[in-house]
Amino acid sequence: MKPIGDSQCELGIRSALVDTCVFRIAEFARSVLKEERVESRGITSYVKILGHRRTGPYDENKEAAIRALPTIARLSREGRLRLFRSSEIEGEDFSGRLLGGTTVDLFAEAQFSWAHDPIQRWRFQQCAEFHTKALRTRFCEWLLSLTPEEVGRLKSMPKLSDFEIKGLESVHRFREICRHLPEKHYVDALHLWTAEMNGMDFFLTTDAKFIRAIKHSSAKLTILSEPISPTDVLNRLGIASLDPLPISDHDFHYLFGDAKR
Repeated sequence: MKPIGDSQCELGIRSALVDTCVFRIAEFARSVLKEERVESRGITSYVKILGHRRTGPYDENKEAAIRALPTIARLSREGRLRLFRSSEIEGEDFSGRLLGGTTVDLFAEAQFSWAHDPIQRWRFQQCAEFHTKALRTRFCEWLLSLTPEEVGRLKSMPKLSDFEIKGLESVHRFREICRHLPEKHYVDALHLWTAEMNGMDFFLTTDAKFIRAIKHSSAKLTILSEPISPTDVLNRLGIASLDPLPISDHDFHYLFGDAKR
């Protein structure tokens, strides 16, 4: 299985499937209410003002990843880094969106394309808890348990796409990726497999434990789509200067008028 990314590299274009955790930190600011004291004609009253405030602060590695996102978004708009999302990642991201909404999303103007899921989970799991990690993990365990005979029967299912048939034929690759991983990383391994099946150069993630786990197993496993942090992907692309963040502090900012009064 040769990654499409090899030909993209010749053109100076790299590709990355973006993990859910990256979309979460891209939710850069949320709406908040601030109570202010107002005096008029000798009368004191208190009013609630709508504004927004940066999320976080987070640990050092996650803050570094956040600082990298405006540059990554720009590279996607310039066509220098192709960013992808999948249905599985979209579902994860939607189910964990900030309560109350996001006022500043660092990926709001980024350009994304869709990556095909090797096997569409909804064909085999349909219930109210569809977007829970527990159900995703059970799906991964089911994939790992498939025998060649079961794969052969599943390939004859109606309305399967050619890509899904290819995914079923390559389910052994998913098993290889998971062989040296604990169960908690199975869902991440599913995304990594998706990145490989779609010929991506990178799997962009802030999950340092997963990156270390894959690097640890790389001596026994050839990785076709490298799990990498936002900071490291910029280093790999030779980008040293970062685009500025829209808000540089964690103070309250007014939605209208001056950012700070």
